[in-house]
Amino acid sequence: MNKYEFKSATTSTSPPYHGYCICRPPILETFELPTREELLNIEPGDFVQLIFGSDEVVERERMWVKVIKIVETYGYGELNNQPVLIPNLSLGDIVTFHLGDVIDIMKDFRKET
Repeated sequence: MNKYEFKSATTSTSPPYHGYCICRPPILETFELPTREELLNIEPGDFVQLIFGSDEVVERERMWVKVIKIVETYGYGELNNQPVLIPNLSLGDIVTFHLGDVIDIMKDFRKET
């Protein structure tokens, strides 16, 4: 499991780890992952789904994040779900993620109208 540092609005800012992590998608899973082109076309306002984990529980939790900005291969966004399994993470927390961690994308179609 790869872990990337990210900070939330409700935890301490001491690096590098805050009791939870974003997990890389498993290669052998049966669900289809976004293509490289789809990942590179993520924009602010889009929603991305990530897998979150914690040292406190074995299970992983898939949650949606509303993208605020993209800088190179990293994204910054607001957690759009209330976590059930991850005690150190809350609805509205700001997280940083690597584009390679994204397992699904919902485009902001309001921009296209």
